[in-house]
Amino acid sequence: MTQKTKHVEERIRKDRTSRYGDHVAGHRNLGLAWTGLIQNHYGICLAHPLPAHLVEIMMAANKANRIAINPSGRDHYNDGRIYISMAEEASEQEVEGGVVEPKEV
Repeated sequence: MTQKTKHVEERIRKDRTSRYGDHVAGHRNLGLAWTGLIQNHYGICLAHPLPAHLVEIMMAANKANRIAINPSGRDHYNDGRIYISMAEEASEQEVEGGVVEPKEV
């Protein structure tokens, strides 16, 4: 990653945090909403809500899909990397807080 790219991503994250607040809390809430939608759609009960890190991985997957459709959409690359770094941070917090259990693979 170039220094310019790193600077752009830092600026984007700072902007998003000032607009939307802490990413872990926000994506945890989005996970709750998505859990409810999935449960209602499939008529099932999930064992637990989707955790923030999984929501962030899903958001990165959305950006990867957009890159596949439009490889010249530069902002999707930045956003995808940001979502992955957020997922790493969130998973560390979730493991420490007992929200998710680390899995051996």
